[in-house]
Amino acid sequence: SMLRGSDFVLRDVYKDKENLKELLKITTESQKIWGRALVEAGADIIMVSDPTSSGDVVSPRVWEEFGAPYFAEVVTHLKKTGVKVFSHICGDTNDRLKSISSLGQDCLSVDQKVDLAYARKILGPKRCIMGNIDPTNLLPFGSPEEVSRQSVKGIEQAGKEGAFVLSGGCLILDAPPENMRAMVNVARAYKY
Repeated sequence: SMLRGSDFVLRDVYKDKENLKELLKITTESQKIWGRALVEAGADIIMVSDPTSSGDVVSPRVWEEFGAPYFAEVVTHLKKTGVKVFSHICGDTNDRLKSISSLGQDCLSVDQKVDLAYARKILGPKRCIMGNIDPTNLLPFGSPEEVSRQSVKGIEQAGKEGAFVLSGGCLILDAPPENMRAMVNVARAYKY
């Protein structure tokens, strides 16, 4: 989508599948080369992100045909290097959590639209989940107290037994330091 543009890619899903799959093969190879370079430069963790595969953008069928196979290929390739692989798909992924988690990544980052209790139920107690404090409203505009309450709730829903990384649900563009500090302080102070 970054190379071709989301509108064109979404149209190609229906009108030009074969050329889109050729582009996906090229970009998958590019991701693998880039990932290996990151590992060689010393990366311990690589985050693989795929905003276009969001349930807010494409159906589960489109995800399974145009997202999952290529995503899995990148994850499998990177895992062979020994690096930890985290993944993130923006938006509502409740309907594809099992599919996403089957790709082999070490940790699944979920957006604020994903119910953490549901994610924990689907993924089980040992699967690492990362997320999902609201980065568009709560972190930039909420109070530190609100951020703290939501952070505790997130840990209660998905992290009581560990296997949880408290973080923003997606890219945090602008948040007051006191709100970020509130989130970090909850993670440090929580009694597991």
